[in-house]
Amino acid sequence: MPSPICLVNGYSTTNGFDTTPSQLITVSLADETGINSWELKCVGTDNFNTKDAVNSGLSYNPLSNVYTFTTPNGALGCAFIFQSKINNGKDINGDYQNSYIKRFEVFAIGTYGYRLVAQNQTTEGDTVSGWTPATNDILAKGIHATCEVSFAYLTTTGNLTVNNIQTTDTHPSNILGIVQLQTRVAAGAISSIDLDNAQIDRLVFIETTVETNVNLSMLASEGRTITIVNATSGGNLVHIIPYAGQSIYINTAPYTTTTDLVLPNHQSITIVNDGINWHYCNDAKGIEY
Repeated sequence: MPSPICLVNGYSTTNGFDTTPSQLITVSLADETGINSWELKCVGTDNFNTKDAVNSGLSYNPLSNVYTFTTPNGALGCAFIFQSKINNGKDINGDYQNSYIKRFEVFAIGTYGYRLVAQNQTTEGDTVSGWTPATNDILAKGIHATCEVSFAYLTTTGNLTVNNIQTTDTHPSNILGIVQLQTRVAAGAISSIDLDNAQIDRLVFIETTVETNVNLSMLASEGRTITIVNATSGGNLVHIIPYAGQSIYINTAPYTTTTDLVLPNHQSITIVNDGINWHYCNDAKGIEY
């Protein structure tokens, strides 16, 4: 059966697509079999943008059968919902088919490292939990005591140890501050980021050109969570490594534990510590193995 499912820059849109501001986005059909016509349009945005503006910036190339646009350069990022419709929504008998229309979402991760929420958003960014992870993550931790630590480029050879960065409340079940490390890793630079005793809540990779290990903290306490965002484009280079003797437990069969979790491009994951090991949270987005 013909399918309206799309790829963004060649990646799945099942749980949304993460990118950064001012990036060229290419949307294509995952499978063109049985498709005679295809229409793509923006049907929802965050409150900083408009559908008309996004649609006016959409460009269609009939030769390659792709749509392109550039994410806005705003520091807060954006959230755009797109609707893909094939064959004017009708099958070969002229009957309308709901399955010929599919929505998906593109997120540009801004300064604060979070996905924004678009108007009328349902499950475009998360097929299980919908829009709730995007809001609950902020509501649970609070935004009034945010501390950001940013490195424009990391060029030191060897490893980087992130030390003594603490939230305003160190109790894991009552964290008031959000500590974010936002990093670009240059070619030939560090090979790992050691999160030692720093209470990093979000680690956002804006760019990396070398395989980089994220070595999780040996001092993690029960309830400690961390979200790791890979918003890069070049190669699946981000590896999440638990401390020696720890594992990351994954609820998706047949995978149960891992000591090297590869985080693909344009995707993110949230893990929580049970006092010993790390567990994949239900609000993680788009992780693949």
